[in-house]
Amino acid sequence: MTLGDYWPPERALVENHYRDISLPFEPIAAPPFFVEAQWPLAALIGYLDTWSAVRAMERHIGRAPLEAVSADLAKAWGDPETLRRIRWPLTILAGHA
Repeated sequence: MTLGDYWPPERALVENHYRDISLPFEPIAAPPFFVEAQWPLAALIGYLDTWSAVRAMERHIGRAPLEAVSADLAKAWGDPETLRRIRWPLTILAGHA
C-alpha cells in the first residue's frame, strides 16, 4: 500500500521534521523522543485505518490496499494476540527567547 499521493499537503511538514517552520525564538536542539506501545495486531491495523491518507485512498480506490496490507501483516505477525513493540519518533521544536 503506497499512500504518498494520498496524504494532505501539510503532511510535508511532518516528513521534513518541521524544518520549514520559522519560529520567533533561538532554536535549541532537542534530544530524540519516542512514543512506544505494546500492541496486538488488531490495534496496529486499527491505527493504520485512522490515517487520513487511508481515508483518501479508500475514497479513490476502495479498501483493497489496506486489506492486502492487513493480510501481509497478519502473515508476518504470527499469533494476532502477540504483543509487539510499536515505536514512533517525535519531532520537537524547542527554543528560548
